[in-house]
Amino acid sequence: MQIKKSISPKAIKLLWGKSHNRCAICKTVLIKQKKEGSPYLVGEMAHIEGGKSVHPELLIHDNTIFNGIDKRQIAKALELAAKEAASTGFQYIVTLNSDQVPYNDFKEGFKDEFENAVVLKLTDAS
Repeated sequence: MQIKKSISPKAIKLLWGKSHNRCAICKTVLIKQKKEGSPYLVGEMAHIEGGKSVHPELLIHDNTIFNGIDKRQIAKALELAAKEAASTGFQYIVTLNSDQVPYNDFKEGFKDEFENAVVLKLTDAS
């Protein structure tokens, strides 16, 4: 027996709004224009399997991943991770020693974004 899961109206609106008129999996255009008349619907929500993701939706890097890496590359990696986390909704966690943070190599404005994202700072005194 197959259980059919309902999709909330809010989820439907978010799906269609974020899709940019294309299926996220097969990239099919969802709404096409007829030569004459109103647009017609091509897409269905066939690829949706409702329920929670089985993935933890987070990425964790320990500071050792950056050992021996040029500070400019570390800056680019942190900027990319922040951008991807923001655009896809996963949480990015990284542990860094203060001497590893490439403040001088961050793009303009990213230093403040980085500082605002810091949740915990440990020192010798703490």
